[in-house]
Amino acid sequence: MHSILVVDDEPLVRQGIIARIEYLELNPSAVYEASNGKQAIDIVKEFHPAIILTDIQMPEMTGIELVRNLKPLYPDIFFIILTVFAEFDYAEAALHLGVNAYLLKPISNTELKKTLLMIEQKVCEQEQIHAVLLETDIMRKSLRELNSEQLFHKLLHTPESNHAFIKEAMDSLFEFRDTAFAVAIINIDGNTYTDSYSFSDCDLIKFIVTNIITYQESPVRRAVYSSFQNVNQVYLVLSHSNAATLEKYYSSFLGNLLYIVSARFSICLTIGGSDVTSVVNLTAYEHANEAFRQRLLSGNGDFYIYSKDAAAHSDTIPQKNLNLLMKYIERCDTKNIEIILDEIFSNEHMKSFSPNYIRIVWVKIMNVLIQTAGKMFPNANAELNQSILDMDILDSFHTREELKDYLYQLIIRSLHVNNLEDLSSTNRIRLAINYIQNHFNQDLVLQELAFQYSLSPNYFSSAFKKETGMGLVNYIEALRIEAASDYLLHTDENASDIALKVGYHDSQYFYRVFKKATGMTPLQYRNAHIE
Repeated sequence: MHSILVVDDEPLVRQGIIARIEYLELNPSAVYEASNGKQAIDIVKEFHPAIILTDIQMPEMTGIELVRNLKPLYPDIFFIILTVFAEFDYAEAALHLGVNAYLLKPISNTELKKTLLMIEQKVCEQEQIHAVLLETDIMRKSLRELNSEQLFHKLLHTPESNHAFIKEAMDSLFEFRDTAFAVAIINIDGNTYTDSYSFSDCDLIKFIVTNIITYQESPVRRAVYSSFQNVNQVYLVLSHSNAATLEKYYSSFLGNLLYIVSARFSICLTIGGSDVTSVVNLTAYEHANEAFRQRLLSGNGDFYIYSKDAAAHSDTIPQKNLNLLMKYIERCDTKNIEIILDEIFSNEHMKSFSPNYIRIVWVKIMNVLIQTAGKMFPNANAELNQSILDMDILDSFHTREELKDYLYQLIIRSLHVNNLEDLSSTNRIRLAINYIQNHFNQDLVLQELAFQYSLSPNYFSSAFKKETGMGLVNYIEALRIEAASDYLLHTDENASDIALKVGYHDSQYFYRVFKKATGMTPLQYRNAHIE
């Protein structure tokens, strides 16, 4: 039986009713008691009992007033009025308020059991009705969503010539009469499925991504649709009533999405987006696909936007320069940072592209900064993240030189240094450690690292050992063994391939080093931990 609340100002009466309920073996899930109407309301708010037995005549609040207060707020609660014959008129009035039954005092065990079982049956019937209604609502919602998904996919494969269907479908899918749209393909990259997530978490990852898209601050509207072709993909449609506004915030929206899912949830995405267009159709879908294929040349974990400029010229976004910029930021190489910014915003790059090129490059540089400087100096993230979102700042620059100088100063501020000479030797060692942690699988030489951070080899060696507790060679070896152990436990790759991945070109030497560090060969290590 469902839970019951007994309300009566006389303790003996309350305890007597509770004792009878127990004696009659009605077995309610819980029994609560209250001495007045106000106390009863507090209990209802906290525990929400299914059935309330209440006396009519009580101080402070009568049973009628209790019903009148609770019924509008809790229409699913069933009420039974306890009354004497002289109060029968009150009982009839209570029935009009929604009371489900009444019991005359003194209450017989037979009537109490009969009434409670009758009310319990009604409670169960009500729950069944609610369940059916809920299931019906869910089915209707699912059907509407499925119909929308199917209509959207049909729209994606409709050529421009079918104007009538495109208009009808867009009117149905997009409530707002926006005139500017962009279609993006969002792909969950394979390296997401490592320690944090498995392939069975695909729906969870898409749920996280969809929520971030939904609640991200931006003036553009957005809609997310499942992909029928690829379980690792979803489609995103961004729209606005003004094409210039959508173009302005398009790249920053995608850039910020990549940053949030990567930094907060360790989810790796690659996004390919169409250009801004007046309709969603086959052409927009093909442009998004073409942009998505750019990952084959420039790598995963980034966003690519289709550009008519890029289609008309061999040049695209200067990805190689951006990769170099990342390395120079990691090294705090202020001189080369300036040189690479000159190249990115050179006449050669700028003359063939629309203003949207600048917006995309801006967001990509911000993401490079967050991934590098933001890791070394986490306090810089707030300013960098705000710079991704603040696309209005681009309108304040009158020349390319102003834009380039602003970015250079932002990078320097993020690195907390005016030039490398301003860094203390301790900070230089810490920058070197950060660089080594990200490049331990490469050939790192003491003399070259010391020169890179403007320190003598002897000083670099002693300062490095003081900071890390071990020499450079042992530190690199520890990082490589740690990475190799991780590969052995979480991949099926053979030991020789793992050796190359972590920086050992001689697999036999790798075996000896690994056994010395762990006491086991790579194969023994894998088998032991699997067992």
